Amino acid sequence: MLSKLLTPDMHELKETKIEWFTQHKYKIGGIIHVGANVGQEIPWYLHKLYLPILVFEPHPIAFEELKRIYGQYVNAIPVALGDKNEMMTLHIPSDGNHERSSKYHPVETVGHDWTKVPMSEEIQVPVLRFDAWVKLNQEYIDLTAYDTLVVDVQGMELEVLRGFGKLLNGFHFLCVECSATPMYDGEAWAEEIIQFTFQHGFGRITPIEEHDDILFKRMREM
Repeated sequence: MLSKLLTPDMHELKETKIEWFTQHKYKIGGIIHVGANVGQEIPWYLHKLYLPILVFEPHPIAFEELKRIYGQYVNAIPVALGDKNEMMTLHIPSDGNHERSSKYHPVETVGHDWTKVPMSEEIQVPVLRFDAWVKLNQEYIDLTAYDTLVVDVQGMELEVLRGFGKLLNGFHFLCVECSATPMYDGEAWAEEIIQFTFQHGFGRITPIEEHDDILFKRMREM
């Protein structure tokens, strides 16, 4: 199918971490991707027919690029998700890499040069809890179509998960970027995220890395 959709602007087709589920005989349906940046993972989702696709990206430049390339294939929302409804200061790295933009400042670590790049610009972006966003858009969103949640938000992962409230219980699979030791000054430890997801019925199924995605699968109903 993807061959019929490809345009020169689309990103290279690259297997994503959630493919582990398919390789282990689990069936993935629709995907909600929080922190989609310019949509690097979307070609793979389209290729594998993981549909529908709902994405959130607060950085205005990244969002416009995402919307331009993939707007006809995904539902793209220009807000950040968190555990409060408010305006938030988003810090932008001095090298212009908006993929590393964060609510928090990075903590310098050995072996990760990007953590040494200072934040040099600030912009204000809206933040909503996911359950609040759903309440505002309940006439247009069918959550039963989505069973997989991907969260990549540069240190706000636990806040995003908390903002789903009871709606987190509707997902079967999670892919959450975590750090064994926080790489942002307000980031939760990987163990905190593991404990939180366990309380919502999920079990960790891939190892804790220094800084990488961890996959979770629903183990019990809540």
